Formats: sequence, structure tokens, C-alpha cells
Amino acid sequence: MARRSGDVGDADLARTLPGDSVVQVPWHVVDRAAVLPAPAAEVWPWLLQVGKGRGGWYAPRWLQTLLGGHPRSLRTIDPQMPPPRLGAMLADWGPGSLEVLQVEENQLVYGSVIPDRPRSDGGYHFSWLFLVEPLDDRTSRLYTRLRFAEPQRRAVRTALRPLVPIAALPDYITFEWLFAGLRERVREAAATRGLGPDMDRET
Repeated sequence: MARRSGDVGDADLARTLPGDSVVQVPWHVVDRAAVLPAPAAEVWPWLLQVGKGRGGWYAPRWLQTLLGGHPRSLRTIDPQMPPPRLGAMLADWGPGSLEVLQVEENQLVYGSVIPDRPRSDGGYHFSWLFLVEPLDDRTSRLYTRLRFAEPQRRAVRTALRPLVPIAALPDYITFEWLFAGLRERVREAAATRGLGPDMDRET
């Protein structure tokens, strides 16, 4: 079962992307993408610090104001924050942790590890790709792919399948906030460098 949102086409869904081998036969796949008004080299540092207890999820300003500044969501690049290292375990917002399975320029792949819960298809509950694709010298595309492993128990699979569209709604909203928040931040960074309002365009 595959779902898409945002700037995702049929050709995108057919692509083999980094991290696909982590969950080789996925039960559910979600692809999302957004065009950002900054080159890949300026977007990539933001992704290196995203996460719980790190840079946060980059909520847009209106949401941060509504929530009184919580949860943590940096609006600048923190040069003191160490980038994710291969094999490192990072906190997740759910019950488990995220293992860094791949980190290369413009490519970041996590695998979900949940203690004391049965795992299938290589041992990870899901794989999570962040891919920054250059478009031109002013814009880039952030592409994300989640590949969920099939629950091992048939009763669980049967019970969860009709709930997938409902369960995916919070995830969809969270990613829309991420995309919106990143757009704000790269625009602010460009303005700080004095690049002017022409960077504020979208394609």
C-alpha cells in the first residue's frame, strides 16, 4: 500500500531510493516532497540537526507562538550540535529510537527500533529517508519516504489496515508543518545574509 502527498508523482513512487533495502517488502509506504527556496547545500544542515532533543521538528512561527515556544524547535543552525553519526541511536517521539543507517551528503536514512516489540523484515519497524535534491542554484526539493514493515501478527495486520488513513493524518500534518517551518527558516537565513526578497519565491 503506497500513499503520496505534496509534490510527488508516479515516477517518484517508482524510484528506488536510499534506504529502500531496510524494509524490503513494506506493508505501507508514504512519500512526501516539497520545493524549498534555497539550494541543497543550505537545506542539508537543517536536516542534520532535526529531531527530538536536537533541533526539533521546525514548527512554523505561528505554531510556536500558539504553543508558547514548546516543543523545542530551533530557528538557526547550531554549530555546536554534533551531526548524526552512522550507527548512533537518537530519540524518537514514539516509544522507540531511531538508528542512523546512512548519512551521506543530502541523504539521511533512519531505522526505527522499538525495545521488546517483535520486529520483521530485517529488524526495523520502519525506514525513514530524508533526501535533498538540487533543482537549481536557488531551489531544492526535500523528499521523504517512510516504509513500514508488516506487523508479524495477522490479527494486528487485519485490525490496523482500515485505520491506516486515519493514523496517517497526524503524520501528514506534522510533515506539512516541517515543510512550512523549513521554508520560513531558509528564507530568514537568506534575509540575514542580505540576499533580498527575491529568494522568497517558490516554484
